[in-house]
Amino acid sequence: MLKKLINIWSARSLSLYGKQTIIKSLIVQKFIYVSSLLTTPKRELNRSIFKFLWKGVDKVTRLSTINDYEKSGLKMIDLGTTIKSLRLAWLKRIFSENDDAWENYFHHILESFGGRFFLTISSQFYTELLQWWADFRDDCTNKKNKTLDQFIKKWGTFCPM
Repeated sequence: MLKKLINIWSARSLSLYGKQTIIKSLIVQKFIYVSSLLTTPKRELNRSIFKFLWKGVDKVTRLSTINDYEKSGLKMIDLGTTIKSLRLAWLKRIFSENDDAWENYFHHILESFGGRFFLTISSQFYTELLQWWADFRDDCTNKKNKTLDQFIKKWGTFCPM
């Protein structure tokens, strides 16, 4: 599916900004929801996206393409960070105190596997999720800046700091 979509758009003579628009609005969007739920081949997806953008080998570093236009960047999506943030959003959903039907069902299913503790040992998805959470928490603790204050306001007592 990805290769077919990229081949269709590669046949057109798009500018760099045109390709960037296609990447952000069509290609990445097809994987965003799935990536928030399942492990996805980020490396392969990134490779395909940048091969499409540059028609082969990267012309500049991938990090520089993420920068704003004012900093000579393309405002590209940082796929790794986007996927991490989508998955970290699940923590709030899982540990919120709301009585959503899906959450009650989720906790009911987890009880037969040892409850929420199962999340720490089971799948690659939750292993990555908890590792990213630890990295994010450590980063926030080390910086002690407005980001941490905004995070605590948003997450409230859930925040383990």
